[in-house]
Amino acid sequence: RIRLIGGEPTLRSDFWKLLETILEVSHDVEVETNARLGAYQDFADCWGGLSGVGALVGLHGSVASMHDYLTQAPRSFSQTCMGISRLARSGVRVRTRTVVTQSNLRNADGIVELAHRLGVRSCVFSLPSAWRTRGTWESVVPPASLCVPFLARAVETARRLRIDMAIEGIPPCLDGLG
Repeated sequence: RIRLIGGEPTLRSDFWKLLETILEVSHDVEVETNARLGAYQDFADCWGGLSGVGALVGLHGSVASMHDYLTQAPRSFSQTCMGISRLARSGVRVRTRTVVTQSNLRNADGIVELAHRLGVRSCVFSLPSAWRTRGTWESVVPPASLCVPFLARAVETARRLRIDMAIEGIPPCLDGLG
């Protein structure tokens, strides 16, 4: 799998040409994106016409106030949700990634439910590494042990909805994530 990451790849002026070039050597490509351009139907349809190109979309809350607070981009929630929905309906394999924070942890199951309503079939929850939080670790990232009951509830929600779910960055020695 080839993954395009860094910044927002869909904003590149050569995005479609880049994908065409990559598809010449790999038929398993994933683009990490905020999916906001996917809110435009023409963009979603164009992406859907490319076989083998999936999207890994940052979804940081189940409501606008939470997502927009964490992205620091007003109205990004509505654009991201519309983008996810239109990409999924256009045939794009969409997964979501939620960076686990003090702000969104308690609503992890709600994020899974929202992803399901938008047409997503796979969710990833990631605990950020210490070096990415630049000295704000305690105020941003919940202790791994606190994550267990909330992520266990999200796992149960994913099972009930038949959504694949992965958890990254949480020590495997913690019990309860089934």
